[in-house]
Amino acid sequence: MSKGIHCIIICLTIILLGSCEKDPSVKAPPIIEQDGENNLVQNLITNPSFEDNEGKESISGWILKGNVDPILFAQDAPVGGGTTALRLAANWFADHAETYVTGQAGTNAYQFSVWAKTDSIGPAPGAKITLGVYSQNIYTSIKEIHYSKSTSWTQYLSTDTIMTLPSDTIAIRFYPGYSQFPLLNISTFYDLVELKKMD
Repeated sequence: MSKGIHCIIICLTIILLGSCEKDPSVKAPPIIEQDGENNLVQNLITNPSFEDNEGKESISGWILKGNVDPILFAQDAPVGGGTTALRLAANWFADHAETYVTGQAGTNAYQFSVWAKTDSIGPAPGAKITLGVYSQNIYTSIKEIHYSKSTSWTQYLSTDTIMTLPSDTIAIRFYPGYSQFPLLNISTFYDLVELKKMD
């Protein structure tokens, strides 16, 4: 093959490779991690980052119980959490945000994870996360996680064995805590929520 043809092939290759850059508008599919035995482990939370498929604020998949502060979002997130986090402010009542996982039955080990932080005067008294089960419309808390005082994003992890019937619902609750001075907006922030069945 002549040197001229070699040069043409090399040039065409460079041009084609240069045109194959990723379109930034195309989003990668959700990551399904593997455990130590190479089994697929899927996040059971439907909206873990409080954003829709276009990266806009979304509370889809979550229910706000009680007199939750109307400012629901903050333009702040941990690495990998997009651009938005859920923000809840402490007030007079035991208000909280809640999400549900259905279709689980039997006795299984679950790993729960969330990234959270407080503002400079938080956390408020009573601020916590609970992992529990609704059975016959009665909620029973299985695990409580209390926040440390940190204005930096901190990951909270817990692995627990949960027994559920087919009619039961696993629920995760975020409590911002109590405050006699709700105008202070003592806030807690949440992102990258995960619940994974480990066996």
